[in-house]
Amino acid sequence: MIPIQTVDIHTARDWLTQGQAAVLDVREEREWQAGHIAGARLAPLSQGLAEILPEDQGKKLVIMCKSGYRSRVVVEALIAEGVAWGSVYNMAGGIKAWRAAGLPIEQDDTVACL
Repeated sequence: MIPIQTVDIHTARDWLTQGQAAVLDVREEREWQAGHIAGARLAPLSQGLAEILPEDQGKKLVIMCKSGYRSRVVVEALIAEGVAWGSVYNMAGGIKAWRAAGLPIEQDDTVACL
């Protein structure tokens, strides 16, 4: 198992609002439409890893999903593919933890896909 870094929801929110991180949501479009984090971008895991890397080079890359399982798989795969360890993080608890903490969620039909 590849050691990965995790980030809690509050730190991820701070990084995102301060422009220090790109947040990529690897859930599917129907999950995204049910609620997503403002500023995150949709990169469904079903589309493959090539679609996941953002244009925001130099920023921390926070990968998120519903609970943290799929995003962990993606982070491990990205590290195995050569993405620098230390620049990619799994968001612990995913959107479930974000919602439970009462952090804001957007719900709409628009999709900001990579």
